Amino acid sequence: MKRMKYALPLLLLLVLCFNLSGQEQLKHHSALYVDSNGQVYTQSNQSAYFFVSSPDDPNTLTPVPTPSRDSILQSLKKEGVQYISQKDSKTGKTILYKVITDDTPPETMIDFTDGLIFAKRNHYYVELGAPVKLSATDKATAVRETLCSLNGSPFHQFEDGHSFSQEGEFLIKIYSVDMVGNVEQPKTFWVTTSAEAVVPMDNIYFDYNSANLRPESKVEIDTLVYLMNKYPNIRIELRAHTDSRGESRYNIELSNSRANAVVAYMVNKGIDKARLGAKGFGDSVPINECVKGVTCSEEKHRQNRRVEFVIFKVKD
Repeated sequence: MKRMKYALPLLLLLVLCFNLSGQEQLKHHSALYVDSNGQVYTQSNQSAYFFVSSPDDPNTLTPVPTPSRDSILQSLKKEGVQYISQKDSKTGKTILYKVITDDTPPETMIDFTDGLIFAKRNHYYVELGAPVKLSATDKATAVRETLCSLNGSPFHQFEDGHSFSQEGEFLIKIYSVDMVGNVEQPKTFWVTTSAEAVVPMDNIYFDYNSANLRPESKVEIDTLVYLMNKYPNIRIELRAHTDSRGESRYNIELSNSRANAVVAYMVNKGIDKARLGAKGFGDSVPINECVKGVTCSEEKHRQNRRVEFVIFKVKD
């Protein structure tokens, strides 16, 4: 039996909602999408009725396959190219209708084309007034919409031209939906516009009562070396802190030595010393209640034993 393949527009009668937890419950409907080449896309695992119309009679819809007791409701079980067959009552030929199922959501990225000072992981440090750009791509179909939430506000459709005109730290959540209704998991970013922002460094460890860097600390410092090479127009000041135990003057000396140890390591890795500063604060700037005379857990003391850096942008 001869078979013919067609890529005809299909009318897909289904509605599917997705719930997205977060600031506000959002609903997105699945949909049929026909691209400029006439390719038909939908999601898999849908229970749906398919109808076609002929070029000679576009207003008359015929179910595919032809109605029978057990074969009207269709379910496309896997992602990829699928075919729905139909026997032509006039010619006896089997017609194959091509449908492409797409279950892969789009991917959204955040970018600052102007005003970006420094970026570490999902945290961006930008100048006041820096415009933010969101770009979304979808491998199969196209992006229907991109949504964002700022500081816990309800999600809304993103519009180009948004900028950060106030100093502070902002929480941004973004995601996109493609043309067939696949919903991306929200991505979270932080944006800081404060001048001379303080950036914490994770997992910086020294030997007890010493300025000797432990081997596991070098992973984080190597990341900073990479970022200093990526952003050549910044300089930083390394700031080291101790917990409140011990004599304060000694803690200042120890923290100074530790900050300088990080600088020395980075210089050895090729960073210009003129771009690096170092300062020890001892126990004078705790980030919790553990000052002298207060009994605290070891975990609380560990929080105060930290290294961070401040970003200074070098004038162009």
